[in-house]
Amino acid sequence: MFKSKESGSSVKLEKYLNVSKFEGISRPSRDIVDVEQYEFGRLKMAFGLAGIGVWLATIREVILPHLAGKLEWVDQFLGLLGRGYLWGTDESWRRSYLNDCLRDHFLSCSDTTTPLEYVAIMFYDDPKYYIITIIGSLIIFLFLFVYFFIRRPAPFRVNRKIGAIYGWDQGKLWISPASEFEFSYKGEWDPLSFRFFTSGPMVVRLKNAKNPNKTRKFKLGGYPHWDRLHGRVLGKAITAFLKTSRTSYIIENAPKRLPLAWWKWAIFAVAKLPDDIDAHAEEWLRKYKYL
Repeated sequence: MFKSKESGSSVKLEKYLNVSKFEGISRPSRDIVDVEQYEFGRLKMAFGLAGIGVWLATIREVILPHLAGKLEWVDQFLGLLGRGYLWGTDESWRRSYLNDCLRDHFLSCSDTTTPLEYVAIMFYDDPKYYIITIIGSLIIFLFLFVYFFIRRPAPFRVNRKIGAIYGWDQGKLWISPASEFEFSYKGEWDPLSFRFFTSGPMVVRLKNAKNPNKTRKFKLGGYPHWDRLHGRVLGKAITAFLKTSRTSYIIENAPKRLPLAWWKWAIFAVAKLPDDIDAHAEEWLRKYKYL
């Protein structure tokens, strides 16, 4: 059947208008809303920006000098680890071992000092330099690559059918029945997203399912977001959804899955809630007489 270009454009426009642009929520079914963990986005962005800066600094301070044959400070440290006389080739450090150590008896050297003993002698002479350099190198390596391993954690779930909000964190179920659900909101100072006390996350306090007397705060919502009072709007929409029969526009038109922005990509797949988490939540509500 022939379909005009205008008709196709109308369908696309209708689909666009029926999708909520509110950050950090999805609606996989009529009575369920999944909410993204706010701190993940902040952590991902922080390590992403730090990684870009460290990569640029590494290119400038290490790669370019190495290509130009002027990587003196790295050559110095590698020599202290044995390059040139214990492994690899470095003429200056080979001469240092032969002349400074074996001939001139530098530090505690003798005529019979082995290359490995020479490394140990220099280490004991200034261990702080070795330790600081190795730890600094590990930190740099961490910032270069950690971004790619930070995957988005499982969302928290708002289930209107059983009347609860719950999630899975560090191997534990955290939950709050609808009758006790409350959220708090406070604008935050966040230079990463250029916001200065103008917006922030929805903060909820949930109970440890195994020990209901133990509670913990969780920050929920999309990050970064460009909606003023994002956390407050989200909190009110979740409250209405959970405690009443009303469904706000942002929830009614939320996508079925949480969209994953390109910069939130990771080597590992997005974490998911346990398949039986809904059954566990319902069982907990019955056990404590909320159902």
